[in-house]
Amino acid sequence: MNNINTISFKRLAINLLAILTVALVFLPVSHAKSAPYSSIEDFLQKQRLIRVCISNGPGFGDQASAFNVMSHLRQLGYQGNFEVIYDKWVMNAVSTVFNLPATIPEVYTDEINHIKFIEKNTYSKLFDNHQIERVDFGFNLGKSQLACEIEDANTNTFADFMPYFGNTNDETLITTLTQDQERPTEIWQDGSARKYFIIPVPSYEETKQFLQNDPKGKALSLQKPALKTFLNGIDNQLYNVIFIYGYTVKLDTAGHYNLPIMASNILQTIAGARYAQLMGPADLKKPIVIAVFYNYINDAKTILQLIHSKHWGDLEIAGAVDARAAIHQLKLEESVSIADIEDPATITTLQTVKPGQILLLSMGTMPKNVFDGIYNYTADNILPQVHEGAGTFSTLMQTGRPHFECAARSGVFANDTERYEWTPGFDLVSDPLLKVTLQQLYNQQAGYCGLIISDDGQHEQYDFSLPWKQRTYQTLGQLIIDTKDKNSAFSKYFVDLQRDVQNPENDRVRYALEEVVKQLNKMQ
Repeated sequence: MNNINTISFKRLAINLLAILTVALVFLPVSHAKSAPYSSIEDFLQKQRLIRVCISNGPGFGDQASAFNVMSHLRQLGYQGNFEVIYDKWVMNAVSTVFNLPATIPEVYTDEINHIKFIEKNTYSKLFDNHQIERVDFGFNLGKSQLACEIEDANTNTFADFMPYFGNTNDETLITTLTQDQERPTEIWQDGSARKYFIIPVPSYEETKQFLQNDPKGKALSLQKPALKTFLNGIDNQLYNVIFIYGYTVKLDTAGHYNLPIMASNILQTIAGARYAQLMGPADLKKPIVIAVFYNYINDAKTILQLIHSKHWGDLEIAGAVDARAAIHQLKLEESVSIADIEDPATITTLQTVKPGQILLLSMGTMPKNVFDGIYNYTADNILPQVHEGAGTFSTLMQTGRPHFECAARSGVFANDTERYEWTPGFDLVSDPLLKVTLQQLYNQQAGYCGLIISDDGQHEQYDFSLPWKQRTYQTLGQLIIDTKDKNSAFSKYFVDLQRDVQNPENDRVRYALEEVVKQLNKMQ
C-alpha cells in the first residue's frame, strides 16, 4: 500500500547516489485553454523550450546526467530549445560535458545544439524582473544544491530525478500537498525505481570520426597527442583495456581521511586485473591498459610509490599490510607502470608495452560525446568497465556486457553489508552461485571497494583490511576471466539486464512524461 505523507523536498535531496527515483511536481497555474496533448510525441513536438536545472555536485556526474536526459528527449522527438541553469562553481564541468569554451558569458547560447546556458545568479535576477518565460516543462537532477528550485523554475510541470537509496523492491513514496496557489502538488511516481534511463550513446566509430574531422575534435587530439595511438592499439588488439570513471578512485580531491580508501580502491582494481592476467587464458596475457578518465597522472604517481614502498606513511591505516602482501605476491612492482595521454612520450610507451605488463593511463577529462563513445566501447579486448554512479551505469547497462561498480563510501552505505541490493537488475541474476559471488563481491565491508568505518566520537577510523585479507581481488579477477566466455553466468546476466533495459515500459524519462502530459491536460 502506498504511504501518503507530507515530506520535505530538501530532506529527500540529500541522498548521495544517482540511482534515481522520479518525483513530478505540478505547479497550479491559470492555464490558457488549448487542445490537450494526444501523446508524449505530440507534447514534445509542441514545446518551444524546456528548462533544465543542474546541481553543483562534485565531479561530472550530475552535469552528465542532465546531458543524458536532454539527449534522450531529443531522441524521443523534441526539437525545441533547452535553457540550462547552472552554478558558476561547476562551470568547468558544464563546459567539459557540453563541449563549450572554457569560459563563457553569464548568458551564452550554443546555436548549433539550441541550448542557452544561464548562470544561476543571473537567472535569479532575470526571474525577479519577470524576464523568464513560463513554459510547460522543466526538470532537475542531482545530489547537491540545485541551480533553481521548484518555485523559481517557472514551469507548469517539473520533474525531479532524485537520487535513490534503498532496495529496488521498495515502493516509491507518493506525496500529495495541499492544492493552493502557493504550494505545488507532488506525486512520487510509483514504480519509477524499477525503471532505467535509456540514454543515446555515440558509437566508437562516430567518436573517432569526431576526433578526426570536427574542429573541436582535432583540438582535443592535439591536446592529447597519445590518444590516436591508444585508439589504434585498441583497434589492432595490441592490449586489453579496463576503462574507469568514478570519484571513488580519485585521490587528489578526496581529502586526507578518504585518500587511503581511494588508493585501496584503485589498487584492488589493478590487483584484480593482474590476477586475471596471470590466471586467465592466453588472450588475457596481453598488456592491460587501465585507463582512468580524470587528470590522473599525479594520483598514478602516488599509486606507483605505494606499490614500491614498504610503509605508506600517512596512508598506513588498517589494511595497508594486507594490501602490500597482495602487491608482492602479484609482483605488481615488476609489472605496473604509469603514463599520461597528454604526454607525447606516451606514444612510445603504448607502442612498446609488453605482455604481462599493466599500464595505468591518465586519460584526462573529455567532452561527453567523446567520453561516451570510448568508455562504452565493447570490442573483445575491452574488459569490464568500472563505474561509480548512475550516469555511467545508465550507459553501460545498455551494452549487454559486464561491468563493475566501485561505489561511494558514505552515509547509508557506511557499514551496510548488503550494498548489492540497491543495484537495479540484481534480481535478474538467475544463477545461484553467481548471486552469492556478487553478494560477496559487493559486500560493503569485505568486498570490492569495501571498508569498515568506526567512530570514537571525535573522528572516523577507516579499515580496509577485510577486502585484502579475503582476497576479494581474486574474485574480481575471476569474473574478468569469466567475461571471456559469452556463455558464462556472469556474461549472461548482463545480456538479461540489457533486455530489461530495452523494454519500452522501463524507460524512466518516458514514464515521467506520461504523468507530465496527464497533468498538463488536466490544467486545460
